[in-house]
Amino acid sequence: MYLYNDKRLKGLNLIHPLLRTIKFLADYILFCNWFIALAAAALVFETQLIATGNIYIDATLGVVFFSTLVIYNMHKLIAVFTNLNRQIGFRHTFIKNNFGLFLATGLASVTGLLISLIFCEIRTLLLFIPAALIAVAYSLPLIRSKYSGLKLREVPGMKIVFIGIVWVYVTVIVPVAANQLYLPLNSLLFIVMRRMLFISAIAITFDIRDLKIDKGEGISTLPVLWGEKKSKIFAMSLMGIFLCLLYFQFRVFDLGLHPHFELTIPLPTAAIITMILIYFSGEGRDEYYYSFLLDGMMILQFVSVWIYFRMFA
Repeated sequence: MYLYNDKRLKGLNLIHPLLRTIKFLADYILFCNWFIALAAAALVFETQLIATGNIYIDATLGVVFFSTLVIYNMHKLIAVFTNLNRQIGFRHTFIKNNFGLFLATGLASVTGLLISLIFCEIRTLLLFIPAALIAVAYSLPLIRSKYSGLKLREVPGMKIVFIGIVWVYVTVIVPVAANQLYLPLNSLLFIVMRRMLFISAIAITFDIRDLKIDKGEGISTLPVLWGEKKSKIFAMSLMGIFLCLLYFQFRVFDLGLHPHFELTIPLPTAAIITMILIYFSGEGRDEYYYSFLLDGMMILQFVSVWIYFRMFA
């Protein structure tokens, strides 16, 4: 009896450090923005799949991945070490408690970005300039307002629009243009609209998470202007339009690159799961609900499309 208990305690003593290590690694991947960078790469892969039926790693993908890592870490650094974000969340606390690791991640991301840029063609580099300007202006006060510098994220009601534009541009327009992928214009427009709706719906849900912080900072996001309930309804409506676009593209206008693509589960499934997550979101949800589950919908969308192509295409 006592021997059994001693062995059990020893086992627990071994498990607890392992669980703490796993949790630390998960927090590092999420809160130092490796996961969101992977999500950006996943959406590029999805664009490649829809256009060509294949995925491939190139310098353009490297720029998208590492620039996402750089921009999001820059934004988080500003949020932690300025007076603009007085209500520090767990994701910011993690960075402050592991600042050396955060700096090392920043150095690695900048190095990876520079290497990727070196291998890009000049025309591809030029394609990234508009997105880079918007991304920097999103976090830094480059626009002059009546009283002080204004960040794009502080323009009333426009935060999700700027986020959507940048994500659509770097995960759809740039990969198609840089690699000269064949996509009929009408099909490309449907992909752009769907991606814009998808990203905007997720962005609204993150603004619901940050409702108190944004209200305290005077940032007029949709949840601040409309409230949590109306913002949820609007975000879910965007995903409903997403589903309608699938139907119209493939059934009404018959613009699919692959037969019956909309009925093979991938995109509708990801959209419905996203709607469910939006419905159950709220200020009371923890960081993992947003940073893992909601951001993970971008990866789920790619994985589901990839499985379809491997099995049926």
